[in-house]
Amino acid sequence: AWLLPPPSTALARTDPARAGVDRHRAPRRRWSATRWIVGAVLGAVVATVALVPFVPALAERVAAILHWARIPDPMRRVDHDRARATAMELRGVRSAFWLDGDDFMVMVAGQRWRTMATIDAVCRALEPLGDTLGVVVNVQDATATRVQDTRTLSRNCRLPVGERATFQSIRAIDVR
Repeated sequence: AWLLPPPSTALARTDPARAGVDRHRAPRRRWSATRWIVGAVLGAVVATVALVPFVPALAERVAAILHWARIPDPMRRVDHDRARATAMELRGVRSAFWLDGDDFMVMVAGQRWRTMATIDAVCRALEPLGDTLGVVVNVQDATATRVQDTRTLSRNCRLPVGERATFQSIRAIDVR
């Protein structure tokens, strides 16, 4: 008898009025089948990545899978402090800082430096520091005086303009 809950508790679980539950509250959202599949695949990839240092032949396959799925290699994350110091050494860069784990903001000294070529230069400088698929470089003119000159250029280091790695959201940098 001690294995069963008291009758009042069992009744409260089945009758929302007795449990004090609001009947009009929206039900908890469940994960869709797609999310479960993506989660399972990512779990398998992460488990496989953990084995990479021990099985050299596996490293190339894991890198290819990560690249195909647009997932940054978790074993080769770009060090934020070293990335900032590296970007500060480039011509035309006034300051560099991280907005979050993925978005790297580079403030440049004039419109002539606010170009995709500057983003390319920053990305090339960051490549020795780790997997740049997890880095979105944002370039903004620090000397801008007109609104149209303050627009931020953004791009993931290894993807075309407007595309992001898996689970990277497009961040609204310009506030109007």
